[in-house]
Amino acid sequence: MTVDAGDAPPGFKFIGLTKDQLWGKFVLNDGRTATAQWTAHVQSHPRRKRSQPDPQPGSPLPLSAEARNQSYRPLLDSLSLHPEDRAELHRRGLTDAQIAAWGVKSVEQWQRLNFPLPVTLPGVSLDGFSLNCQPGYLCPILDVHGHLVGFQLRLRLADDGGRYRWLTSATKTRPEGSTPHLPNGELPLAVHRPTQILRHVIALVEGVGAKPFITAQRQGQITIGAAGGQFASSPNTLKATLEALALELGTQTIEFYPDAGAVQNRQVMRQYRATWKLLRTWGYQVQIAWWGQTTKASPDIDELGTDASIRWLSTAQFEATAHPTFDWLERIRRTLHQKPQPTQSAAALRAILMERQRSEYAPGQRLSVWQDALRLGYRYILDTSPPGSGKSYDAGRVDPASFEVKQVIYASDQHRNPTVTTLAQENGWIDLEARHGGLVQEVTPGGGVRLKRVGRQETPNLPANCSRHQLLGALRLKHVQGSDTASLICSTCPLREPCTHAEGPGYGFLNQRRSALSSPKLRVHLDSLPDPSDYSLADTLLLVDEPGQNFRVKQDLRVTLPDLEQTILRLMEVPTLFEALQPLLVALIPLLDGSTKLGKFGMAHPELVARLPQPTIDLTELRHVLYPDLSFLNTTAEHGVDLADLPRHLRKKFSERDPELANLAQQRVLKQWLPDLLQILNGTHPGASMRLSQEGLILTQSDSRHRSMMEAAKAIIFLDGTLHPGDLALKLGCSIEEIFVCQQSVPPSPHLTLIQVTDLGRLGMQRGNEQQRRASEIVTHYQQQDATTKVIDFKKFASEGTGCWWRDSRGINDFEQTTRLILVGTPCRNVADLQAEYAVLVGQYPQDDEALFRAYVDRSILSEFHQAIGRLRAHRRAETPLEVILLTDFELDGPTQPVKASDITLNASTKRERFFLAVQAAIQQLKAIGTKITQRAISVLIPYSQQYISQHWALLQTLLESSNSKTSQNLDSDSQEVCALVAPVLETAISECETSAQVLETVTEIFYGWLEPVEWIEVWQSLNAAVQVNILIALLLRLPREQIKPLQSLINE
Repeated sequence: MTVDAGDAPPGFKFIGLTKDQLWGKFVLNDGRTATAQWTAHVQSHPRRKRSQPDPQPGSPLPLSAEARNQSYRPLLDSLSLHPEDRAELHRRGLTDAQIAAWGVKSVEQWQRLNFPLPVTLPGVSLDGFSLNCQPGYLCPILDVHGHLVGFQLRLRLADDGGRYRWLTSATKTRPEGSTPHLPNGELPLAVHRPTQILRHVIALVEGVGAKPFITAQRQGQITIGAAGGQFASSPNTLKATLEALALELGTQTIEFYPDAGAVQNRQVMRQYRATWKLLRTWGYQVQIAWWGQTTKASPDIDELGTDASIRWLSTAQFEATAHPTFDWLERIRRTLHQKPQPTQSAAALRAILMERQRSEYAPGQRLSVWQDALRLGYRYILDTSPPGSGKSYDAGRVDPASFEVKQVIYASDQHRNPTVTTLAQENGWIDLEARHGGLVQEVTPGGGVRLKRVGRQETPNLPANCSRHQLLGALRLKHVQGSDTASLICSTCPLREPCTHAEGPGYGFLNQRRSALSSPKLRVHLDSLPDPSDYSLADTLLLVDEPGQNFRVKQDLRVTLPDLEQTILRLMEVPTLFEALQPLLVALIPLLDGSTKLGKFGMAHPELVARLPQPTIDLTELRHVLYPDLSFLNTTAEHGVDLADLPRHLRKKFSERDPELANLAQQRVLKQWLPDLLQILNGTHPGASMRLSQEGLILTQSDSRHRSMMEAAKAIIFLDGTLHPGDLALKLGCSIEEIFVCQQSVPPSPHLTLIQVTDLGRLGMQRGNEQQRRASEIVTHYQQQDATTKVIDFKKFASEGTGCWWRDSRGINDFEQTTRLILVGTPCRNVADLQAEYAVLVGQYPQDDEALFRAYVDRSILSEFHQAIGRLRAHRRAETPLEVILLTDFELDGPTQPVKASDITLNASTKRERFFLAVQAAIQQLKAIGTKITQRAISVLIPYSQQYISQHWALLQTLLESSNSKTSQNLDSDSQEVCALVAPVLETAISECETSAQVLETVTEIFYGWLEPVEWIEVWQSLNAAVQVNILIALLLRLPREQIKPLQSLINE
């Protein structure tokens, strides 16, 4: 994107481009009015588009390649080469003939010209008789068609900005001058051709000067160069260039020559990956040249000796060179030199590759095994007994005295709804409730009742226990630290006094909390536990249920366009900070305003890091500037009195209601996101990452709150039948040897059958209409056989009475009397979210195909499958036949019976399968009356004239070629009503037909007598599979003999 004076917001002045020519620099033009004008500018453009800006007055349109070529050629002819510059080119190995062929010429400061050039030509001064340049030589940049479109200037004397400069007319005093950007807004790419083409493949090399020119001559191949190796910053130019060269050379192969030391430079590797991604998207094969150039001390391709050997690597092999799979020394070094994070222990990292030996115990010994492990000095116990083996039941039997602690805390996401009687309040367990706006009862898939937070349009069964829960929610969304502390939320609340010692509608949280925390046995959600610095856990035993799901190690922060605009307006008040951050802020706008097109999976961390600038900022100063303004909570402060110090009746008078406070927080409080983004960009927090989705920019960093509780407690017992000990070690940041792993022995389940339908795909959150239809047919088939059949599916597809993955597939007993359970889909969390979590755990963002990460994802999926299967409690029901139907093609780690959907019910068959069934049946009927398929044999089954039956070939073709999607949206209401009435009549009529001839008569009457052709598909798709097959048989038998015989061969293959 070209940046010039036309991009300046009102009140700002364009002062030139950055050294890389990619960003514009702006300063305040009038400090008295700039802030107000910028505010108006942002508010009037809430959805700025990332596109070429319209030309502004005084800003010339970029010249075409042809126009540039016509002016630059005479310029080169008028110049000569300085001896010092010629000597420099000789030093690089170029001959005089090669120098002449390249066309390199020298210039001096403000080089004077003997003839005028257009002032719109990049590099030409306003008078047209001089160039905007310093002493050095010009490197001509030719495009793929041989047009001279620009120059880079190599300075004779280097300065702080390096030796190379773009030839441009833009200066501090003339910011609107022409820049080297092409009419499409991109910087040009250099195409260098050898004297003789020896290799018919395309080379890509960093730079537009000597390096790609020398490479072209020595390697004998056409070479494309990009300044700074930023090919991906000129995607349109690169694509057009490659298309022309690919056609010229007859190749789709790209040879990429990395610079020496590139594998050790994260920023360079990001640029390379962005380029490779584009090339693969366009269908090119990429090969990486490798001659051992690991460090900067190695030679670049233009310095490589003629006797050097070059190996060709795939991008994956080159990535492996850049990121060794097991660099233990480096990982240990990071562990020793950085503050420990949830997974930055070398021992924990090794745990991924190790299996921890499990101690097996007999039923009834669980509590004694736990006690023995604690006496041996273990602080961490992981009980991996399978679901339904009584872990939660025995947890409810834990007594503080027998475990030599003052308090036992059972942590679960279902703390309000204990699944076993031993954890009930009648047995001394008190629930620690969080702030809420009311609780409502909902019916579970098993017919039970459970409490949950009230949703919109729901009437609570239990009233709110806090009158400021909406304010709390708004501050949490703004990422305000301490947003849920009593000092912030409660101090100015009019109901503070009654809340501390009583309960009623809208108050009582503080009283509930004080009373519950004094109990020796407590049920909680981990998020509700007080901070260990405020509430000692030194004499506490923690029982953590399902830590694989409930032990959180990361926090996500979503940034939207309004968040960005609010932040920009605040930074405008501090010009120095705003100027430093402006490139980053400008780059974020098209990512958040919807103008950047995203794929199905959004944009991942590596691509974002490559795209976004990394400004150097004093984070302390930035946090101070962005510190949230919470003055609206203390409305009397302007009068010199704190609202918290006033009597209750006065606080009520001066306090806003909760909805108004939440609205004020939404409007006035800045979301605290920018410092986190800067730390992610500069790599301050290893493992922190970001991703872009349709919902905004998601920032992920480690969250140590849960881990700090584990560190503060006297001991922790984790209850999870499917959590790998290595993954728990990663979460704790400890050695796997520090975890005592045990499990109860359980009898086998001989009557449990696992049937896996493998031809429906993964059935994830993104499903086609046909996939969903076939899955629904299977569910309907089994539920018609047995009404007690239960189903677990994603919430998006779940109907009333259907269980949902994660909510109902873990930690509940609703299916313990079920004999058949259907599990629909592959329970895989969002892969981008899993990548972010894995990065926090191991301190490094994983590639999609990284083996350890894929294993982590697979363990996560298998864990959910085992949890769901465990809902049947099969080991307790050894004599009861049980069945689990899995609709997924994911490979499980145990034996299953693979079947096709059509093996279960014909209604779940595909259109192709129904066609094959119809062909088989038709051929069988023909064989029954004769050994050969002849027209005579066909006429026996269909005794009608050729003229009568030929009209139905069009119908057969229409039905076979119809799509799987519904067509009702294309029909008017009358046609839809007709179709709805005709379909059941046709099903009944066909089922009563005894011969194919009768089927033919029925089809003829209904399709040609009752329906219009536009209605055929709607009725067809409403029929059940058996009726469809019968109709296809009749229609197929009317095909000519020469058309049926090939079908017979197809079926026999």
